[in-house]
Amino acid sequence: IRATAYASIGLVQRVQLHRKIGEVLADTDGDLDLDALAHHFLAAAPGGTAGMAYEYAVAAARSAMKVLAYENAALRYEQALTAIDLDSSAGDRTAALLGLGEARAASGDPTGARTAYLAAADRARAAADTARLAEAALGLAKGHGFDVPLFDQTQIDLLDEAFSQLNPTDDPELRVLVGARLSVALSLTGRDERRRQLSGDAVGLARSIGKE
Repeated sequence: IRATAYASIGLVQRVQLHRKIGEVLADTDGDLDLDALAHHFLAAAPGGTAGMAYEYAVAAARSAMKVLAYENAALRYEQALTAIDLDSSAGDRTAALLGLGEARAASGDPTGARTAYLAAADRARAAADTARLAEAALGLAKGHGFDVPLFDQTQIDLLDEAFSQLNPTDDPELRVLVGARLSVALSLTGRDERRRQLSGDAVGLARSIGKE
C-alpha cells in the first residue's frame, strides 16, 4: 500500500516529501540516522539538497568504515558522488573518490578500488594537487602495510609521478611513504639500484623527521 501511494504522487511532491523527512530526521535528538539522511536528501536533490546529501553520505561512509562495514561505506561514497553528479558544487569529488577507493579495497573489490583511485589521480593531476595525487598512488598500491602488487606498470608510473612532485621539505611524510612503496613496487623489475636509492632515501628522510 505504501509503495502504491508513493508511486501515485508526482515528482515535485516526492522531492518535497523526502526533504521534509530529511529535515525531521536531522532535527531528531540523539544519534542521527546518517544512512537515512543521505537517502532522503539525495532523493530531494532536485529541490536543492545535493550538498546536504553529500555531507550526510560522507559522514555515513566514515561511520561505516569505523565499524568495518566496508560495503556499506562504498555505497555511501557512491551516493556522495551521485550528489555531485546532480550538483557539481555539492562537495569534493576527489575526496569522495579517494574514500570510495579505500572502502572498495577494504571490502575486497580491488578492481573497483583501482577505478576509483585512478579517477582520483586524474582529478588531482588536473588540479595540480600533489598531496592527493600521492594519496591516490598509495591507495592504488594498496595502502595497507606493504602488500604492494608487483609488475604493475600503472602503479609504478603513478607512484613515480607523485614521488617526483613531492617536496621533501613541504611533504616529508608523504614522500617517505611514496618512496618506500615505490621501492617495493620496483621489486623484480631489474631496477635494483633505483630501489636501493629510494629505500635509503626514505629511511634517511624518516629519521630526519623522527618517523623511523
